[in-house]
Amino acid sequence: MLLLNSDAILFQGGLRTLVEYAENNGSVAGLQGVVLRYRSKLIDTAGDYVSELLQTYPLGVLYEYPWILRKPIYVTYVDGSCALYRVESILKCLGNKLFIDEFFGYGDDNVLGLMLWDCGHKLVAIPEAVASHARCLTFGRRSILSDYLSGRNRVALSLITNTRYKSIILLHVLRSIATSMLKTGFKGSASLRARTLPDGIRLGKRLRSKGLFINVYRAPLIKIPIKDLIVFFTARRLVEKYFENWALRNLNSLTTD
Repeated sequence: MLLLNSDAILFQGGLRTLVEYAENNGSVAGLQGVVLRYRSKLIDTAGDYVSELLQTYPLGVLYEYPWILRKPIYVTYVDGSCALYRVESILKCLGNKLFIDEFFGYGDDNVLGLMLWDCGHKLVAIPEAVASHARCLTFGRRSILSDYLSGRNRVALSLITNTRYKSIILLHVLRSIATSMLKTGFKGSASLRARTLPDGIRLGKRLRSKGLFINVYRAPLIKIPIKDLIVFFTARRLVEKYFENWALRNLNSLTTD
């Protein structure tokens, strides 16, 4: 089953590349190829990872393809812009439901990946470029709605997983809300932003009451030592650099063979 965003374009032969890999590797439940920025040779994502703070990190962003990509690697989740899933694995793990409805918009593909790993399935990114993507067309670049959904769903996810940094995640989201309000002012968007934390907590509790729980440590996760937590309360560029360094250090151990 292929998922392709409305703002993504599959390259000629891209689907064949994905299907052939899936047919030759029966243990893989989902995979993606390299997705490039639209009309560019720059990488949009070469595979996606989740940290213990439940932040997401697309590998290789804005590096020129092929960068250092040589072999298939295990990833936390395959990017929803262009992803191929094995229907049998989805049915065994999730039944007839592909995504959690409440995580619409932000927190659907990454949650799906975590759930599949928790069920014992593997997710892989291959080094061949298969599609291009004009990212952020769905909600707009850093829109108020995207910030709200991203924060709310991250809070909810923290309550249905066993990440050791639940309380830190709440503080981090609260800091992001305060920073956004200081930058944009307290009019108009303030009420939506202020709902991020309480709405996320309510959603997480509702999902837990339905019996939903995910062991995130069964997936390839970006583990963050306690001493490094301070980095995530600094500038965005430092956080991105931290993730990039993690990927470079761990790329060899993430290869599938």
